[in-house]
Amino acid sequence: MMPTYRQLAVSLLRHAGLLAGAEWLRMRWAIIRSNRSEFLHDHGEVALPPDQSSYDAYGSLNWSNYWNSGRAAARFIADCVRSYGSQGRILEWGCGPGRIIRHLPALLNGWEMFGTDYNAQSIEWCAANVSGATFAKNEDLPPLPFPSGHFDCIYSVSVFTHLSEDQHYLWIEELTRLLKPGGALICTLHGEACKDYLLPREVAQFESGRLVIRDGVQRGSRCFLAYHPEPFVKDSLLRGLQIIEHRRGNTHPLGYQDLWIARKVIPETKAADVGRPAGRG
Repeated sequence: MMPTYRQLAVSLLRHAGLLAGAEWLRMRWAIIRSNRSEFLHDHGEVALPPDQSSYDAYGSLNWSNYWNSGRAAARFIADCVRSYGSQGRILEWGCGPGRIIRHLPALLNGWEMFGTDYNAQSIEWCAANVSGATFAKNEDLPPLPFPSGHFDCIYSVSVFTHLSEDQHYLWIEELTRLLKPGGALICTLHGEACKDYLLPREVAQFESGRLVIRDGVQRGSRCFLAYHPEPFVKDSLLRGLQIIEHRRGNTHPLGYQDLWIARKVIPETKAADVGRPAGRG
């Protein structure tokens, strides 16, 4: 597939060092067009996060989408979590301004909720407005402020998608540390369904099984992008975990990114798991 004019324009802005400025202008335009007043007219009891942190997380200020997609994602995450246990501790790594986690306490009785994010404004807003969960700010590199084996489940939606290659390895090691043996990691990644967004040279890199990084802006920011071919995920990123489910983008409620679910191997079963299939496509 040939790249679109928009993809080429973004690539030129990225290499010219102008993408961050262009993205700021796009954010200002989104604020002007925001449907905040209209949404609050119909949902007056709902607290909405600040425009800047919301745009930083989602690239949009469509509040109806923020609310409805967050509820749908929370229901799906809750269903996944229930299949791994009836109670415990759950962490959203990269919670942003609460799109998903704000809905979870009502869905997961008996679970302790935690959320972390690199954006201080998002964490301050969540701590003040989202009940039933505990929040902490993380830096762009580990560690997180929790003891080893603290969580039964960790989920992250579109977080690895904005990290450099070295951050991928550092953060997967940290998340594995935080999981209890047998605990589950749920994450979304830019997979096969996102390949049409890539330029020809990036497609070749992706199809060779290598991680594709688009930098030129601050890592961790919305415009810093990573694309994840299946061989990279299975053989590198998640190789220390037991992959138990993989769904390609647009086949699940979390959207166009690939969904991966993996378990931290229980030490007693580690030897028995050697040689088992990594997962299903």
